[in-house]
Amino acid sequence: NLKKYNEKLEQAIRERTHETILQKERIEAQHASIMLKNEELNEANRGLEKAKEIAEEASEAQKKFLSVMTHELRTPLNAVIGAAHLLIRNNPRQDQYEELQILRFSAENLLALINNILDFTKIESGKVSLEKIDFNLRNLVEEIVAAMKIRAKEKNITLGCQLDQRLPDTVIGDPLRLSQIINNLMGNALKFT
Repeated sequence: NLKKYNEKLEQAIRERTHETILQKERIEAQHASIMLKNEELNEANRGLEKAKEIAEEASEAQKKFLSVMTHELRTPLNAVIGAAHLLIRNNPRQDQYEELQILRFSAENLLALINNILDFTKIESGKVSLEKIDFNLRNLVEEIVAAMKIRAKEKNITLGCQLDQRLPDTVIGDPLRLSQIINNLMGNALKFT
């Protein structure tokens, strides 16, 4: 009886040892798989870090480029504005006066846009604020229409402007942003007419 019992015990020990070995192999395989996935994750993280560094460098390069270019654009644009003011003061003919006013208005508008680009960090961080200043809306609209008439004429389009007579002489707001909106709307209207 003792012999049978010993044989059964040895058999149970062999089976348990075999199961333990199999379980150990499964655990080692799972461990190897986890280590491989961990290495893949680390590699992916390194790739993400590198991509982030590249994106930050590209963003910084873009900011520097915009800053340099806007500064470079301001110099000749200021010269154009100055020349327009000088020519206007020299008593030009009426047709020249109107064209010089269009030139001056367009150049000043462009300069204002360039100045906004200089403050690119405000745009990126969402801190662009609207001005609240007094301005003549009628004059603003009429100057934009006058500037657009050249494009309209090139496309053989008649462009007119009708303003409500009840419109006050002065309103409070952001004339630059409003002129951007009106310019975009009128530009699209001319483009697609």
